[in-house]
Amino acid sequence: MYRRHPLTLLALAVSLNACDDGGGSTPATDAAPMADQGTPDASPDGGACNPGAQGCPCAEGDTCNAGLICTDGTCISDGACTPGTLGCACAAGDQCGAGLACDAGTCVEAPLPTEGLRVQGGMAFGCEALFREGATPAAAVGFAGDVQGAFMRRDGKLALSAVSTGGLPLLTLGGIALQGGATATAADLELLQSRCFDGNGRALDGVTVVLD
Repeated sequence: MYRRHPLTLLALAVSLNACDDGGGSTPATDAAPMADQGTPDASPDGGACNPGAQGCPCAEGDTCNAGLICTDGTCISDGACTPGTLGCACAAGDQCGAGLACDAGTCVEAPLPTEGLRVQGGMAFGCEALFREGATPAAAVGFAGDVQGAFMRRDGKLALSAVSTGGLPLLTLGGIALQGGATATAADLELLQSRCFDGNGRALDGVTVVLD
């Protein structure tokens, strides 16, 4: 079983901070799978329905997402919904704001990519990487099904770590979403450093993270 290396992400965060130019930071984000919260109610179109979303049950305290109000236990438009924002109608051309996607005429949170990041050069059970962002900043990192990961952004840099949870070597780690919704490629982010580890947490020579 892979023993998570103690320097994973923390070491990258130190490297990231060492390059600090005095700007602000984005809090660390844990992208590990969340504990089971039960099966959501069905939405009007038959899909999963998250409390607080349009057409779904109100969340705790009779609250709803932005642009919605709780009426008779269901979240509906408050009549002042700005097209293109979360929970509101899509804007012209089925367009939505950053991090959103148009689904059946309503702007919903866009799913994170799970492809594009991979391991090259050998069998690793844990990896970490540090990227420099390009013209379009990164928004979030999505991880593949048998991968547990975390990421952090600061001053134009993105640090991420990932470990295998399925007992098999890492192949595809996940993907990086850019602000605006596009999936990052090698043309969007520059790899500054990468390390991968074997099942005992030992660093591997010649094994690296690759962004296609």
